[in-house]
Amino acid sequence: MCISLVLGCVLACVAQDIPQAEEEAPHILFEEKLGGLWNDYLQAKYTGDATAQAKAFVDIENLKGLSSGDIFEKAAYLFLEEGFRDLAQDRYDAARREFLNAAALNQYLWPAYSGLARVKLERKEPFKQYLTLHFKGFRSAFRMNNAFFILDALVWFLENILWVLMISFISFVVLLCVKYIRPAYYTSVGMFEEFGLAHLFAHLLAITLFLLPFLLGVNVFLVTALYIVLFIPFFELRERYAAYLLFLVPVAIPFLSMLLGNINNARSNPLLRAHLSQYFDGEPDSLIHYLQTNQVDGEFANLSLLSIGRLQKTKGEMSEALIVYEQIPQSSRYWSMAQVNIGNIQYQRKEYQDALATYQAVLDRDPDFCLATYNFGVVRGQQGDLVEAESKKREAANKCKDIRDKLALFDVGTSIVIDAEPDPVRRFYQAIGGESGPSPALWLTNPTVFMPIAIAMGILGLAMFHLRFRNTHLLARICEKCGRVFFQSDSPEGEWCSQCVNLYIRKDDLPSEAKIKKHEEVTQFNRKNRVITTVFQVVLPGSKRIMGGNAIGGMLTLVVWVLLVVFCISPVTQITYPFMMYVEGPALTTLINIGIALVYWTIFGLRPLWQED
Repeated sequence: MCISLVLGCVLACVAQDIPQAEEEAPHILFEEKLGGLWNDYLQAKYTGDATAQAKAFVDIENLKGLSSGDIFEKAAYLFLEEGFRDLAQDRYDAARREFLNAAALNQYLWPAYSGLARVKLERKEPFKQYLTLHFKGFRSAFRMNNAFFILDALVWFLENILWVLMISFISFVVLLCVKYIRPAYYTSVGMFEEFGLAHLFAHLLAITLFLLPFLLGVNVFLVTALYIVLFIPFFELRERYAAYLLFLVPVAIPFLSMLLGNINNARSNPLLRAHLSQYFDGEPDSLIHYLQTNQVDGEFANLSLLSIGRLQKTKGEMSEALIVYEQIPQSSRYWSMAQVNIGNIQYQRKEYQDALATYQAVLDRDPDFCLATYNFGVVRGQQGDLVEAESKKREAANKCKDIRDKLALFDVGTSIVIDAEPDPVRRFYQAIGGESGPSPALWLTNPTVFMPIAIAMGILGLAMFHLRFRNTHLLARICEKCGRVFFQSDSPEGEWCSQCVNLYIRKDDLPSEAKIKKHEEVTQFNRKNRVITTVFQVVLPGSKRIMGGNAIGGMLTLVVWVLLVVFCISPVTQITYPFMMYVEGPALTTLINIGIALVYWTIFGLRPLWQED
């Protein structure tokens, strides 16, 4: 209690330390008002005055509607922290009330639902209710209207996908290099000796050749790609196809990196923050001034007008909002939204016939605009036609999931109309695509995208050139039976050396000592090969298939495994959104990811170790 009272007092005294006029520092005054109301709420709570406590909460809720996004967040966090304090002191009824208040202020506040789930668990209520509340919090947090959290979640997701691509790409090439390092090395030595170089000097040059990608000082992707160029003549046919597919990774990574840059820019872009509908970052006056003074073209201009109208309505300036909404032309996709909001203002002024005419104009143009249908029903209900009212509202709810979500999420009453808001998905799409919207032509001309793609395609061409003009008959191979390195010209069988062909295929009558020595050699190779394969298979499921020749299937197994591991190491709790710090303990989703990874590892990592090849 003492901590909460001190916090309330600090918030209440902020404005006294910064002597500015109300019009110069509206944000500070909102902090002052929130601090005072929170102090009233705590005093009422700890004196047992339920009526005063409920009134203080309603006042905080009303303050949220007139303030900035910061107040929107802070007010909910105050109740959330108070709920956790109550929970720690076993005051379960009080904790439940605080978590419900936090969720009422911020319907997307994941930790509030997690707190309610913990209350259920502490009260020994059915475990199913605990899980249900956790998943409800997860679903609420990831609703598209939770705009800025979704942007942070996208950054977290794309960063993890980049790690998945990088690790998978490098691991696959490393496995193939381990498989073919010996024949590639001896082939290079033989090639240098063909040029008349001494045996020792040929070995030194071969070692230098294989270390050359590292000596060039280039990034890890270029190093890995150059190793594909060196080793591709030794690959089997399916391994070559898999290697060609791998070159999509250096092509995909620049695009993902560009999207990450666009999202990071969008998160701090005032225009995007003003357009998104969850809440406003900054006071309405400052946002209106920003939108009016920063002119944009095309549909962004109409979207800005829609945002200005919504902001003015938030301030209670209904006449000014009507003027702005009327400026949106009928040719715009935002005209219907503006007209619905005009009808809502007319309804609030009790101009019911005008409101109905406005909604009907929208429906005449777009019969599937469910919000106009629902609000039409609300107005008809106020006029006394309850049958048509229920029919219209039921029609809208049945036709549009978005209406059902709004009714469930925001607890809309039967006499309340719903404002039309821009589609956050479309605005996200524009933000991720860049300031001018998605444009493949602009993307491809971006040097950060074009140059890596050009380099990847160049290296792919170099690999195909090496494969095309390399004499495959001069390549060394590893005997699949005993592990000896041999040249194809020295053996009548492509996969086995001449000794194994003579002993196991032709079954020549060789001396006993030679047979015993060869059997020991085969046994030792199989044992060594089994150890190497086992180690790689345990660490990287799919390795056995890759090293056994099934490159594409093994690569898919490996990619899924890396994906699971990365998302276990970097769970959703690492999303850098403020409320994630309140998700206490290991998130349920993390435990689920770990469980899935263990099952996957058992099936695809351990089981192949004792399966027959």
